[in-house]
Amino acid sequence: SLPIMVKSALCNLANMSPKQLIKHNEEEDELGGYFIVKGNQVMTRYLVQTRRNFPIVDFSKKVDKKSNRTGHNIFINCVREDETIAEMKIMWNGNTAPSLNLKINGKPFNIPLPYFLKALQNKSPFEMFSDVPKTADNVSLIENLCMIFSQFHSENTNSLTDISCLEHLGNYFRGVLQASKNTSNIEIGRRILKDYVAIHLSSDKEK
Repeated sequence: SLPIMVKSALCNLANMSPKQLIKHNEEEDELGGYFIVKGNQVMTRYLVQTRRNFPIVDFSKKVDKKSNRTGHNIFINCVREDETIAEMKIMWNGNTAPSLNLKINGKPFNIPLPYFLKALQNKSPFEMFSDVPKTADNVSLIENLCMIFSQFHSENTNSLTDISCLEHLGNYFRGVLQASKNTSNIEIGRRILKDYVAIHLSSDKEK
């Protein structure tokens, strides 16, 4: 049998006035909302979890003038089959290229998004743009992609290759991961892509 929540519609105390509650040896300001199980008060608590592997758009009116961030972000809680979790956030930075925010060892790191795009696939901005299906339903997406790819020049990544971007990422995160001297920057860069970037997807192309 299921217990009845105190002060719920099925509870005997539901419609009692403060005076009636006192008469029945209850608190006059009884709020209810809990259960009585074997003489003990029991409460249920709902745990709200962020949806897995699903992009959530956050539009904040707050603008950080120092970092030039617009407050427009895309958050993804990436979860692999083995329950490994890696949070990832794409942050729009005004007139510059968006940055990818990763949490590594509990600390946030922001890297311009073009470095990750080039590291994942050795393609030019035009080739990446051509891979995106263009329909009447995703006009806004196309406009944003145009802005992102146009910023490759400002980040000096237009002429970089996937290897050079992996080198850059590896050099940047070497100290963070405490990698050994025998580990190359390229290996560290690939580890970043594997363990911290869209980890719910298996291949670089999917990411």
